[in-house]
Amino acid sequence: MVLRQANINDCELYFEWFNDKLKDSNSYLYIAENNQDIIGQVRFDCKNEKAVMDYSISCDYRGKSLGRLLVARALEKIKKDCLGVKIIEAKVKVDNIASRKIFLGLNFNNQNTTEQVVTYQLLLLG
Repeated sequence: MVLRQANINDCELYFEWFNDKLKDSNSYLYIAENNQDIIGQVRFDCKNEKAVMDYSISCDYRGKSLGRLLVARALEKIKKDCLGVKIIEAKVKVDNIASRKIFLGLNFNNQNTTEQVVTYQLLLLG
């Protein structure tokens, strides 16, 4: 096995894989828009009572304090869409200070820290 850097020629492959993810009933993908501009995306992969969260902000909207609002709205949405979820988990690169502040500010607890990744969890009530 050899690993190589992905490039523009891999777009179609990524598109196919993404479409597979859209068909997965345990995955919830949301697009954040403002006046038809795409601000970012949030994905939750749910298994049993846990949802693993991942989000990103479009490069045009980074640094505009939208991350906290995006994550907060996504949490409200997943609570309604995936009723059995009791734990939300997010993994953040250690050097991503902005995301770390967002999760701590939204009452996530630091569960584990390695050299590269901090794992946060939020226990949902009721």
